[in-house]
Amino acid sequence: MIAAIAWRNVWRNRLRSGIVIAAIAIGLFGGIFSIAFMEGIAQQTVNASIALQVSHIQLHHPLFLDDEELKYRISGADSILAQLARNPDVVTATRRYRVRAMASTAGGGTGVEIIGIEPEVEKKVTNVWQKITTGDYFSTGRRNPIVVGERLAGKLKVKVGQKIVLTAQADDGTLTGGAFRITAIFRSDNSLFDETRIFADYRDLSRLLVLPENESHEIALLLRQPQKITSAAGLLASQYPDLKIETWREIAPDLGMLQGLMQQMMFMFLVIILIALAFGIINTMLMAIVERTRELGLLMALGMSKIRLFVMIMLETIFLSLTGGSIGMAVSAAVIHYYSRRGIDLSIVGEGLAAIGYAAHVYPGVAAPFFVILTLLVVLTAILSAIYPARKALKLRPAEAIRIE
Repeated sequence: MIAAIAWRNVWRNRLRSGIVIAAIAIGLFGGIFSIAFMEGIAQQTVNASIALQVSHIQLHHPLFLDDEELKYRISGADSILAQLARNPDVVTATRRYRVRAMASTAGGGTGVEIIGIEPEVEKKVTNVWQKITTGDYFSTGRRNPIVVGERLAGKLKVKVGQKIVLTAQADDGTLTGGAFRITAIFRSDNSLFDETRIFADYRDLSRLLVLPENESHEIALLLRQPQKITSAAGLLASQYPDLKIETWREIAPDLGMLQGLMQQMMFMFLVIILIALAFGIINTMLMAIVERTRELGLLMALGMSKIRLFVMIMLETIFLSLTGGSIGMAVSAAVIHYYSRRGIDLSIVGEGLAAIGYAAHVYPGVAAPFFVILTLLVVLTAILSAIYPARKALKLRPAEAIRIE
């Protein structure tokens, strides 16, 4: 009975209630979509970095990452890869040589990092081959094939089919160089990566620098269940105590910081939304009580208990908030679902985004539990916001309230 009366009271002043509901819905939509947009950027950046560079877990010599010297290599890489292939938690693993070198052409020269890979295996770990814009990914029949980034190719003024001379320090300490032919050019969403990386076949690189083919500087792997990355890294650390085992969060701490920053911003947005919601509710309910002073006094004079009156006002507030919140969340879910498939095109500022490693197409998204949590927070905010107006109503004196016109 009280719930039915409270629901009818919400719609007694349709204009006021409609404005409040619209304000709640628009506010929630703006906040939720902003959160989904930021979450989409953060998740895309993390996923892109994992797919392009860091993978889930990497194994190194304990001293390699300090200065990346050639001598700090993983011995018995073939044996380790065979063991990882039998690990049910590992999807695939690949070896890499990483060498600092100088790339030179008739158009100029620059410092680069050569990544010696097993091309076919690398395709299962990273997605560089999917970023090819011109040429063929390590096409067969070519001597010393390499794949370079679009920005590096532009900097060196070279195209597919042309040669780049790579000069680096060999394992014996002498400087050596070789001519490598570009078979493909790739373009990722990270312009710095495109400008500094060259991918070569690890066999060609090992011959040039006199490096053992059974060793490597890095072993990268992908997991079947990325959410279990911490436990998987711990297990590998116990299995290979002489190696340094790092997850993508440790390899690229900036990505972990980005996720943390986005979570903090999401929390701040939620707080702002809920505070605005609370003030709107308090203002609306106080106005409603002032307008209905005589009515409330009459109800109390006819015998309605203070508890029932309190519950009625609380229910009115909750109904008002849930109506606006439901509309706002429904519209948000529909819009987010649409853009999560189509994406938001930011190519107008694509160059600037690529410079800091962000994609020009953003696919917003939030997890389903977020809406459940937000619904509970909206209800809680409504309850807390209704306490003051409800207490204000309980202080009314029936005899005085009835005389108010």
